[in-house]
Amino acid sequence: MSDSGSSGRGTVVLVHGYFKGASDMVLLGGFLADFGYRAVTAYLPATFGSLGECRDVLAETIDALERDGGPLHLVGHSFGGLVIRSYLAEHEVTGLGRCVLIGTPNRGSRLTDLGRRFFPPAFRLLKPLDSLTTDAPPIPPPRNIPLPEIGIIAGNQNRLISGIFLSRESDGRVEVESAKLEGMTDFIVLPFIHTRIHKRRETAELVDRFLMTGRFGD
Repeated sequence: MSDSGSSGRGTVVLVHGYFKGASDMVLLGGFLADFGYRAVTAYLPATFGSLGECRDVLAETIDALERDGGPLHLVGHSFGGLVIRSYLAEHEVTGLGRCVLIGTPNRGSRLTDLGRRFFPPAFRLLKPLDSLTTDAPPIPPPRNIPLPEIGIIAGNQNRLISGIFLSRESDGRVEVESAKLEGMTDFIVLPFIHTRIHKRRETAELVDRFLMTGRFGD
């Protein structure tokens, strides 16, 4: 777990994506720390660990936090957003603030479906893939009542080589429609690719705005 910044605006737990590590969230964490948040990044087994295993590590990370009474926000990129949703489905969180999911395939990824079709052995080794298919078991809603406010950020710059298998309205890995989540509070599309969208200051500014107001717009 990495930890930086003050807690003037609350604590933000950052959750990285599949095949990535905590270093992938360094830029976003730095921006949020500059804005006045305490930014904490969880270290997840997001290459070989299942969704459930990653959820349990996130729970351990949050349980180990020294809380100061401020809100606890959750921000995830790609698979990390699914980990957040799975965590919220299993835990009623005291002091929960708002959540932002960036480039998260909430309705599954057609790329993963293709991978399962042509490279099935990979699914026995890379456990997160099971939760990324379009027919993966649905994740239940959060346990917190009232339901937490969740903002969704999607990208539509289809310039990655993998984007040839997707519609033009995608970030090269996740289609815009797949990023949408039933019951989401707000939704915005940015002109960035999947591997960079969470590393842009413009994205961090929108995350900050949503965490503060519950909306991406004014």
